[in-house]
Formats: sequence, structure tokens, C-alpha cells
Amino acid sequence: MISAYTCVRNQKKPILIEASNQLGGMISTLDTEWGLVEKAANGLLNSEEVENLINDLDVNVIHHQPHSKRRYLWNRKITQLPVSFFSLVKGFVGFFTKPGSPLEDENFFAYCQRIFGEEIATYIIEPAMGGIYGSRLQLMDPKMIFSNIEWEPNKSLFALFRKAKKKSSHKKPKLKGLISFQGGMAEFIHGLEKKILPHSQIILGQPYTSLSSLLLKYPQKEVRVCLPAAKVWDLLKEDKETSQYLDNLNITQLPHLSIFTVTRFSKEDLFPKPGFGILFPRSNGFHANGVLTNSSIFSHRTKSPEVRSETWIFAGEILGTKTESELLELIEVDRKKLLSTSSSPLAVYPTLWNHAFPIYGKELYNFNQTLDILENNFLQKGIHLKFYGNYRRGIGLRSIIDKIAQEYKGAFKN
Repeated sequence: MISAYTCVRNQKKPILIEASNQLGGMISTLDTEWGLVEKAANGLLNSEEVENLINDLDVNVIHHQPHSKRRYLWNRKITQLPVSFFSLVKGFVGFFTKPGSPLEDENFFAYCQRIFGEEIATYIIEPAMGGIYGSRLQLMDPKMIFSNIEWEPNKSLFALFRKAKKKSSHKKPKLKGLISFQGGMAEFIHGLEKKILPHSQIILGQPYTSLSSLLLKYPQKEVRVCLPAAKVWDLLKEDKETSQYLDNLNITQLPHLSIFTVTRFSKEDLFPKPGFGILFPRSNGFHANGVLTNSSIFSHRTKSPEVRSETWIFAGEILGTKTESELLELIEVDRKKLLSTSSSPLAVYPTLWNHAFPIYGKELYNFNQTLDILENNFLQKGIHLKFYGNYRRGIGLRSIIDKIAQEYKGAFKN
């Protein structure tokens, strides 16, 4: 939809072909008797391009509450700093002095251990990055995580970050940090729909299984493929011309994982002081990756001031061994570790996204390089083919918006 919006802004009439019966992909909001339930993202990080976009939409933007800046982690107790002062100093020294370029076949956990030390890697980076990407760090590739860095030998990670930041021309937005909308993320989707629908042709319930048939039906068109990574793989694999690009990767499918989230309403505060949420290290006996305290992040997430809203997140191997009811029971087990005692929820709203998220590992890094080659080769033939999604060197809605804005300069400026 964001890609289609850039077309509308440039006086073009896009054709949206959507496999499902509604627009918006995974993003949707359920308005319940207790409050809002986000089926996917509960907000997005603001940027200059995000701000330019939403300023053109008929939406009510809300900013995160001040106390949501308080982020919790776990190391035998709820804390904001789960490592010793010595480990913290060691991590800073590593960040400023140790060579930041990944070693050959070095996974992201080993990379973080080498740069920052064991304790920071285990109790800060693993839960934080595992909470964002859903995957174990041992399966992730530092080159895929830090995709905007140009790796240079013997330069520290600080120097590499600094060089990447200098190359960025983005201005800071007026509202810094996380934003959402009065009616939830669905309000953002509806705002886009209002801008797109009068100037577009919308085709719902039409999955495409062949890229060549799509290009044949719409010759001389710019084709933008906005699908999950696994669907893109299937689309390319079915075509004789594009399947050869995947053969050199020596894998039969991209590694991916499922995500299970549960929004839980109760009358208990999860923390002594309100905060954004808490993330758990894999080695401390918790079953969930973490929990977001929705009613502390944004105002008016519940219908009553006495009601609290939390979203618990599970990812990875546990989803292949537990039923939905067992996972709901494990939430109560994890809550009792945080609170000692825990009352029954007022209501729970589970959502399963099956095989929806790619693992940010070496396979995805190589896949992205292959897509770059494919796009360039098609362009040389006069075919404008582009791929967009949370697998294209950046996770989250903001990264997609920023990438599209970068490629279609001025697309969101008023």
C-alpha cells in the first residue's frame, strides 16, 4: 500500500493485486470490549519520511507515553541494567576498540560475545534482538542485521556506525521515538486506503503464483512485489527464468519462523513502575520471548483506566511443540515468576502468524544479494521489477517506508 501511495503521489494509477480479501497485510486492529488488540505491530518508529507520509493522511497520531522509555530486562529479577559494571565497561571498550567486521561464518551471538563480552551478549543483546527478530541469535548473521554498514577491516563497530550515520541525510522528525494512532494501526491502513482507492485499480483475492505471467499480463509496467520472503521464494521458484537465480543458494527454502502473540487484559500492573515491557534471555527459564505493556506505551489502549493491556510474544521452536491452550497456560507461569502471584485474565486474544517471518541469517543475506542481481538484470532488459518487504535489509514498517522514500525521492514530501 505504501508503494501504491508513491504512485498516486506521482499522478500514476497503480494496480494493486492482493492475495487476501483485504488490504494491509498483517497489520490490523481489533476493537474489543476491553480495548484495542493489535494483530501485528503496535506502532512504528518515527522518521522524517514516516512523518512526511502521515502528515498527508487523515489520521490521529499519538506519541508514546514518557514512562514507556523505561525498558526492563531480566537477570534473576526485573531490572533495567542486568549486567555488572565491569561487564558494561568491557562492552564499551569492545564497541570502541575491537575490529567490528564479522569473522568468516561468525553468527550474531558469537559476534556480540567477541565485541561486547559474554554477559552483555546474554542478558542485553540476546533478549533485545531476539525480541525484535524472534529468532535465536545463533541463527542470525551480523551482515544481515547491520545491512547499512560498509564493512572495513580493523575498524571498530563505533567507527563503522559513525561512517554509516554520516552518509545518512535524514533529518530528525518532530516527534522522536515510537508513534501510533488513536484507533490503532488499522487507522494508518485506512488513511492510506482513502488516498489510494480513488486513483487505483484494486484486485482482491488474487494470488499470483507465476512472475512471468504477471509480467506478461502487465507489459511495460513497473512491477513492485510486496510479499513475505517465503512467498517471494515460491514466486521465483515457479518460473524457469528466475528459478536459476535461486539454484546457486544451495537451499530448498528460506529458513523462517512463526510468531504467536497474546494480548491479555487484567487489572494488575506487571511492574512496580510502568514501562515499555520486558524481554527475557533464553537461558533463564521463561517460555515467552517477552511482553509489551500496551497500556503503558500508548494512552487509551483500554476502555477503562483500571484495566491493563499486555501482549506476550512467543517465537521459534516452542510453537512446534505446544498447543494454543498450553501456550496460554505458560503465560500464567511466566507471570507468576514476575509477580509471585497472578490473578486470572479478564480476556485473552491470541494471534498466530504461521511461517511468516524470515530468519535474518546467512541464507537471507545471500537471498538479498540474489534479488539485487535479479532486479539489475531485469532492468537491463527494460523491465522495472522491485522487491519490498521486511526481509530486504531492515525489519519493521519504518524501514520499508524509508527504503521506498529513498528510491522514489520526494515521494512523501508535501
